[in-house]
Amino acid sequence: MSIKAIISDIGNVLLNFDHHTITKRLANYSLYPEDRIYNIIIEKGTHNDYDKGLISSNEFYQRVKDRIKANIDFEDFANIWKHMFYKTEDSKKLKNLLIKLKKSKNLKIGVLSNINELHYQEVTRIIGKMAFADFITLSYEIHSVKPEKGIYQNALTGLKIRAEECIYMDDIKEYAEAASRIGIIGIHYTGYDNFVKELKELKVL
Repeated sequence: MSIKAIISDIGNVLLNFDHHTITKRLANYSLYPEDRIYNIIIEKGTHNDYDKGLISSNEFYQRVKDRIKANIDFEDFANIWKHMFYKTEDSKKLKNLLIKLKKSKNLKIGVLSNINELHYQEVTRIIGKMAFADFITLSYEIHSVKPEKGIYQNALTGLKIRAEECIYMDDIKEYAEAASRIGIIGIHYTGYDNFVKELKELKVL
């Protein structure tokens, strides 16, 4: 079966991020130190309902504000919450490779991410509206998150391809393996050079 599509994760693939950038800045508004804020928001998954689109941006702000005992307005919170993404040489090269494969190999390109509304606003500010993608699957829009089957199925349906015709790459091994369980060729993304090697082994390059 020939490969007809590549689906890419966003975080630490198309763009890198650091949650500590958020929690360090929130500590300036909170009664708690940064490590406790990180534990409450990230490790305990306070953001999970937001990523799944079960609560609004304002509801998420109120939830975080209450849990970390912060004195902060929504505008300042949103500004802090957004600004954790950054480009790397690998992420730039990967985006260019996907655009090249779309043109030279006639591959469909998908984007699939566990992401929330404010973070996606920032992603598109940094790398544009991702016009290179034929279909974009965002967890907060479809109310399904990795490693749930539904989020992968949404991408396949949107791209109009079969699972075995598709590559999915993710920096989190568990999420790549979840894609493999429904027949997609799941690749654990560990950097641009290793991804290129994987594509060569699959005869995509």
